Amino acid sequence: MRLKTAGEETEFHDVDFGLQQMLLFMDAYSQHFFQVELVVTELIRTDAEQDSIYGDDPEYQADPWKSYHQFKRAADLRYNLTFEQWTELLTMAERLFEVPYDVFYVVHVPNNPDGWTPHVHIEIRVPYSEEMFA
Repeated sequence: MRLKTAGEETEFHDVDFGLQQMLLFMDAYSQHFFQVELVVTELIRTDAEQDSIYGDDPEYQADPWKSYHQFKRAADLRYNLTFEQWTELLTMAERLFEVPYDVFYVVHVPNNPDGWTPHVHIEIRVPYSEEMFA
């Protein structure tokens, strides 16, 4: 697994342990079955980074939301597999980590209408923490 920047290399040791395990599994699976190394492009996000990403969104301006990146429970991965390979990989990861975690992911595919850079966003949603959403 490659981490895009030195920042991600440092942050990897600080993110949720379940997220670490999932990323390591996904990379091993991808390298074994697809001969492709996964690339992590974002892990932890500050409030300022969240504002810079969503600050122009009227809904965010009206009611700013938090990202799981801010709670060390999310990762973005470069879209470097085929859609079919991502589907297989994410299905395997979801099955393996289904308990005790609630795994959520969004695939932003190339040429997507929402304008995002192609990537896969993964969140570990439980155990919930009240202070996360206070």
